[in-house]
Amino acid sequence: MVDETPDTRTLRLEFQDDAVREGFDFKAGQFGEYSVFGAGESTFCIASSPTREGYIECSFKAIGKVTTALREVNLGDTVGFRGPYGNWFPVDEWKGKDVVFIAGGIGLAPVRCVIWNVLDRRDEFG
Repeated sequence: MVDETPDTRTLRLEFQDDAVREGFDFKAGQFGEYSVFGAGESTFCIASSPTREGYIECSFKAIGKVTTALREVNLGDTVGFRGPYGNWFPVDEWKGKDVVFIAGGIGLAPVRCVIWNVLDRRDEFG
């Protein structure tokens, strides 16, 4: 868990089941449903890069029941995840090209996974 700001946290989730961990695949830009028992479920973009296997990250601001419960999660606690869902950024189509990222309005969280994906594969881009 990383506190990005006083009210924004990035949470790293590792899969408990080895088969799920090894078979899990997503693309930059997809999202999931994160849940805390007794608090409910919320939708967040997957904030980590698909190049980093074995875990996923989500960044969120504590403003409601579920996000406040997620903020209170401790190391070793269980958080539910369903996904990945949705479309993704066509990162492979950008190979060999210069890439510039501009984020606004919705914030950086949805673009974070794409930035990490390109940085992890830096030699493939202009």
